[in-house]
Amino acid sequence: MKQILYLLLSLLAFAVNAQIEESETAIFEVKFEKFKPSTQDQIRAFEGTKPMQFMAPDVTGEEQYLLNYLGKTVFIYFFNTDCEICEKQTAALNLIQDQKIGDLKVIAIGDESQHDLLLYKKERGINYTILYNGKMLGEAAYGIEMGYPRLFVVDEFGVIQHVLPAEAFEDPDRTYLKLSNLFDLVNSNE
Repeated sequence: MKQILYLLLSLLAFAVNAQIEESETAIFEVKFEKFKPSTQDQIRAFEGTKPMQFMAPDVTGEEQYLLNYLGKTVFIYFFNTDCEICEKQTAALNLIQDQKIGDLKVIAIGDESQHDLLLYKKERGINYTILYNGKMLGEAAYGIEMGYPRLFVVDEFGVIQHVLPAEAFEDPDRTYLKLSNLFDLVNSNE
Protein backbone atom coordinates (compact mmCIF):
# COMPACT_ATOMS: atom_id res chain seq x y z
CA MET A 1 0.00 0.00 0.00
CA LYS A 2 2.83 2.38 0.82
CA GLN A 3 4.38 1.60 -2.54
CA ILE A 4 1.15 2.41 -4.38
CA LEU A 5 0.75 5.62 -2.40
CA TYR A 6 4.39 6.53 -3.09
CA LEU A 7 3.89 5.76 -6.80
CA LEU A 8 0.75 7.92 -6.98
CA LEU A 9 2.45 10.82 -5.20
CA SER A 10 5.44 10.51 -7.51
CA LEU A 11 3.21 10.57 -10.60
CA LEU A 12 1.28 13.54 -9.23
CA ALA A 13 4.51 15.44 -8.51
CA PHE A 14 5.81 14.58 -11.97
CA ALA A 15 2.57 15.80 -13.63
CA VAL A 16 2.55 19.07 -11.66
CA ASN A 17 6.23 19.66 -12.46
CA ALA A 18 5.62 18.98 -16.16
CA GLN A 19 2.75 21.47 -16.22
CA ILE A 20 4.83 24.13 -14.50
CA GLU A 21 7.71 23.65 -16.95
CA GLU A 22 5.32 23.72 -19.91
CA SER A 23 3.63 26.92 -18.75
CA GLU A 24 7.01 28.62 -18.26
CA THR A 25 8.06 27.89 -21.84
CA ALA A 26 4.64 28.17 -23.47
CA ILE A 27 3.86 31.11 -25.70
CA PHE A 28 0.44 32.58 -25.25
CA GLU A 29 -1.12 34.55 -28.07
CA VAL A 30 -3.15 37.57 -27.10
CA LYS A 31 -5.43 38.94 -29.77
CA PHE A 32 -6.77 42.45 -29.61
CA GLU A 33 -9.80 43.60 -31.49
CA LYS A 34 -9.05 46.14 -34.19
CA PHE A 35 -10.36 49.49 -33.06
CA LYS A 36 -11.18 52.35 -35.35
CA PRO A 37 -13.06 55.35 -34.04
CA SER A 38 -16.05 56.35 -36.13
CA THR A 39 -15.50 58.93 -38.83
CA GLN A 40 -17.79 61.37 -37.01
CA ASP A 41 -15.76 60.97 -33.80
CA GLN A 42 -12.56 61.66 -35.74
CA ILE A 43 -14.07 64.74 -37.37
CA ARG A 44 -15.25 66.09 -33.99
CA ALA A 45 -11.75 65.54 -32.59
CA PHE A 46 -10.25 67.79 -35.29
CA GLU A 47 -12.83 70.55 -35.67
CA GLY A 48 -12.18 73.56 -33.46
CA THR A 49 -8.51 72.69 -32.95
CA LYS A 50 -5.33 74.05 -34.46
CA PRO A 51 -3.78 71.76 -37.08
CA MET A 52 -0.33 70.31 -36.63
CA GLN A 53 2.05 72.85 -38.11
CA PHE A 54 4.37 71.76 -40.86
CA MET A 55 7.15 73.17 -42.94
CA ALA A 56 7.97 71.19 -46.04
CA PRO A 57 9.13 71.78 -49.60
CA ASP A 58 6.56 71.58 -52.35
CA VAL A 59 7.20 69.76 -55.63
CA THR A 60 8.87 72.87 -57.10
CA GLY A 61 11.26 73.12 -54.12
CA GLU A 62 9.61 76.12 -52.42
CA GLU A 63 9.24 75.83 -48.62
CA GLN A 64 5.65 75.83 -47.40
CA TYR A 65 4.98 76.75 -43.79
CA LEU A 66 1.37 76.52 -42.66
CA LEU A 67 1.66 79.53 -40.32
CA ASN A 68 2.56 81.73 -43.30
CA TYR A 69 -1.09 81.52 -44.34
CA LEU A 70 -2.69 83.00 -41.23
CA GLY A 71 -5.20 85.56 -42.49
CA LYS A 72 -6.30 83.26 -45.33
CA THR A 73 -8.55 80.24 -45.50
CA VAL A 74 -6.47 77.14 -46.15
CA PHE A 75 -7.68 73.89 -47.68
CA ILE A 76 -5.35 71.05 -46.72
CA TYR A 77 -6.16 68.25 -49.15
CA PHE A 78 -4.73 64.73 -48.78
CA PHE A 79 -4.59 62.51 -51.84
CA ASN A 80 -2.60 59.92 -53.72
CA THR A 81 -2.27 59.36 -57.44
CA ASP A 82 -3.82 55.87 -57.27
CA CYS A 83 -7.08 57.34 -55.95
CA GLU A 84 -9.62 57.53 -58.76
CA ILE A 85 -11.84 59.99 -56.86
CA CYS A 86 -8.81 62.22 -56.15
CA GLU A 87 -8.10 62.44 -59.87
CA LYS A 88 -11.60 63.82 -60.43
CA GLN A 89 -11.12 66.60 -57.84
CA THR A 90 -8.31 68.37 -59.71
CA ALA A 91 -10.51 70.66 -61.83
CA ALA A 92 -12.57 71.78 -58.83
CA LEU A 93 -9.46 72.51 -56.74
CA ASN A 94 -7.91 74.46 -59.63
CA LEU A 95 -11.08 76.50 -60.10
CA ILE A 96 -11.57 77.35 -56.43
CA GLN A 97 -7.88 78.34 -56.12
CA ASP A 98 -8.21 80.62 -59.17
CA GLN A 99 -11.42 82.26 -58.01
CA LYS A 100 -10.32 82.88 -54.42
CA ILE A 101 -6.65 83.58 -55.16
CA GLY A 102 -6.11 86.34 -52.58
CA ASP A 103 -8.17 84.72 -49.84
CA LEU A 104 -7.53 80.99 -50.20
CA LYS A 105 -4.49 78.73 -50.21
CA VAL A 106 -4.96 75.14 -51.39
CA ILE A 107 -2.20 72.85 -50.16
CA ALA A 108 -2.46 69.31 -51.47
CA ILE A 109 -0.36 66.66 -49.78
CA GLY A 110 0.39 63.57 -51.83
CA ASP A 111 1.99 60.29 -50.85
CA GLU A 112 4.30 60.01 -53.82
CA SER A 113 7.81 61.30 -54.53
CA GLN A 114 8.71 64.83 -55.59
CA HIS A 115 9.45 63.69 -59.14
CA ASP A 116 6.20 61.76 -59.54
CA LEU A 117 4.04 64.56 -58.14
CA LEU A 118 5.79 67.27 -60.14
CA LEU A 119 5.02 65.27 -63.28
CA TYR A 120 1.44 64.75 -62.06
CA LYS A 121 1.08 68.52 -61.49
CA LYS A 122 2.45 69.44 -64.92
CA GLU A 123 0.39 66.84 -66.82
CA ARG A 124 -2.85 68.04 -65.24
CA GLY A 125 -2.15 71.79 -65.23
CA ILE A 126 -2.53 71.99 -61.46
CA ASN A 127 -2.24 75.55 -60.11
CA TYR A 128 -2.25 74.80 -56.39
CA THR A 129 0.62 73.80 -54.11
CA ILE A 130 1.50 70.11 -53.80
CA LEU A 131 3.72 68.70 -51.06
CA TYR A 132 5.30 65.30 -51.59
CA ASN A 133 6.04 62.22 -49.46
CA GLY A 134 3.19 63.27 -47.20
CA LYS A 135 2.04 59.85 -46.08
CA MET A 136 3.75 60.09 -42.69
CA LEU A 137 2.27 63.53 -42.01
CA GLY A 138 -1.11 62.31 -43.14
CA GLU A 139 -0.98 59.18 -41.02
CA ALA A 140 0.45 60.75 -37.91
CA ALA A 141 -1.50 63.97 -37.65
CA TYR A 142 -4.37 64.16 -40.09
CA GLY A 143 -6.62 61.11 -39.76
CA ILE A 144 -5.49 58.54 -42.32
CA GLU A 145 -8.46 56.40 -41.24
CA MET A 146 -10.76 58.84 -43.04
CA GLY A 147 -9.36 57.68 -46.39
CA TYR A 148 -8.47 59.45 -49.62
CA PRO A 149 -9.23 62.13 -50.45
CA ARG A 150 -9.82 64.09 -47.26
CA LEU A 151 -9.91 67.82 -46.71
CA PHE A 152 -9.25 70.03 -43.70
CA VAL A 153 -10.61 73.58 -43.87
CA VAL A 154 -8.54 75.96 -41.74
CA ASP A 155 -9.87 79.46 -41.10
CA GLU A 156 -7.89 82.71 -41.17
CA PHE A 157 -7.08 82.30 -37.46
CA GLY A 158 -5.46 78.91 -38.00
CA VAL A 159 -8.30 76.77 -36.59
CA ILE A 160 -9.77 73.71 -38.32
CA GLN A 161 -13.42 74.55 -38.98
CA HIS A 162 -14.47 71.62 -41.16
CA VAL A 163 -13.19 68.17 -42.07
CA LEU A 164 -14.39 66.26 -45.11
CA PRO A 165 -13.59 62.52 -45.12
CA ALA A 166 -13.37 60.41 -48.29
CA GLU A 167 -17.10 59.68 -48.41
CA ALA A 168 -17.82 63.41 -48.78
CA PHE A 169 -16.18 63.28 -52.22
CA GLU A 170 -18.18 60.42 -53.70
CA ASP A 171 -19.97 62.73 -56.17
CA PRO A 172 -17.13 64.49 -58.06
CA ASP A 173 -19.59 66.60 -60.04
CA ARG A 174 -20.53 68.45 -56.84
CA THR A 175 -17.00 69.00 -55.53
CA TYR A 176 -16.61 72.60 -56.67
CA LEU A 177 -19.98 73.57 -55.19
CA LYS A 178 -19.06 71.86 -51.92
CA LEU A 179 -15.67 73.63 -51.76
CA SER A 180 -17.15 77.00 -52.64
CA ASN A 181 -19.88 76.62 -50.00
CA LEU A 182 -17.28 75.65 -47.39
CA PHE A 183 -15.15 78.66 -48.24
CA ASP A 184 -18.18 80.96 -47.97
CA LEU A 185 -19.31 79.34 -44.72
CA VAL A 186 -15.89 79.73 -43.06
CA ASN A 187 -15.58 83.32 -44.21
CA SER A 188 -19.11 84.32 -43.17
CA ASN A 189 -18.34 83.49 -39.51
CA GLU A 190 -15.95 86.41 -39.18
